[in-house]
Order: sequence, then C-alpha cells, then structure tokens
Amino acid sequence: MSIRIKELRIKKGVTQLEMAKSLNKSQSAYAAWEAGDRCPPTDILPQLIEQLDTTYDYLFGASNQRTYKRELDLLWANEKKTFLTLLSIDQNEIEILGEERLNALFTFYRFQLNEAVTEHEKKIPVFSTPKDTSLWINFLKDVKPT
Repeated sequence: MSIRIKELRIKKGVTQLEMAKSLNKSQSAYAAWEAGDRCPPTDILPQLIEQLDTTYDYLFGASNQRTYKRELDLLWANEKKTFLTLLSIDQNEIEILGEERLNALFTFYRFQLNEAVTEHEKKIPVFSTPKDTSLWINFLKDVKPT
C-alpha cells in the first residue's frame, strides 16, 4: 500500500505536506504511510482514496485498476446519451434500433468525427477514452457546419 500511496501522490503532483494538510494530518504521519512504517487510520481511508483519485482495491493491491469500471461505464453512457441527443433519437427509436445497431452508429460517429478533425488539421488530440467526453462535447460545440 505504501508504494501505491506515494505513486498516486506523485502522479497528482502534490507534496507530502500538501497531502498531509488536505487530510488534517502531520507531514511526519503521512510520510510514515508512504514509507510503510505505519498504515493510514481506517477513518482516514475514504478521504485518502478520494484525494488520490483511486479505489480501495487498487490501494490495497487487490486490483491494478485505479478507477472503478462503473465510473468508466458511466462516462461512456454519458457520451452515448449526448450522441443520441445530438441526433434527436428518442426512446422509441432506441428500442427499435437495439443495442447492436446503436453501438455501430456510435462507433461510426466517433470514426467520422476523428476523420473530420484530421481533415481540417485541428490541433486537438484524437479522442479514444471515456475520460475525453468533455473534450468531445466542447469540440462539438465549436464545430461549424460546412
């Protein structure tokens, strides 16, 4: 656990002192957690997990997945919902199309959008993960019909 606490803190770009203050602990107490000399108290764990943007399973070594799959699923669902709204596809049409066709439409949409970005030599990254949802939405707001 100590290695992961340190790794996540460094990834966030904060010092031990900053992290300790955010948890209302001394720097020496926090440093002991990273050194493996002591474990964080159980009452601090929820706040520590939140501050490090991770999961209990990752912190305790039960998983190598730093975020919840459910969170990723929610991000994908939100992006698909935005896509359906943009196309004005209602619930009845969703049921008629079915999951397989909706996924095909969504995949096609993402492919076409990436192609359009490339064609117009936009200096923005190619989006491929659920975390990019806000970038997609901002990009779509700025796209002007040709």
